[in-house]
Amino acid sequence: LFPHVRQCNAALATFGDSGDFTRALRLFTQMRKSASLFYMIPQERFSPLEHHHSLSSIDLIPVPPKPTLVTYSTLMSRAISLRKPR
Repeated sequence: LFPHVRQCNAALATFGDSGDFTRALRLFTQMRKSASLFYMIPQERFSPLEHHHSLSSIDLIPVPPKPTLVTYSTLMSRAISLRKPR
């Protein structure tokens, strides 16, 4: 089970804001890798809407989070902020 893409984007923002951009890039790389592997598998034997779980405040879904425009925007804004003095 995987967290929702919104929760991953929030984690990316938190990592970037705290100066841990390497950790944000690792999370992003794992998002891309898991999504690309998942979407290569034939989907007729799997219905992502059938299963939905919750673990404390994290909603878990059976489909890996696929990076969105917000994901890329979050990374870009944090990368740009690395060059600016705090």
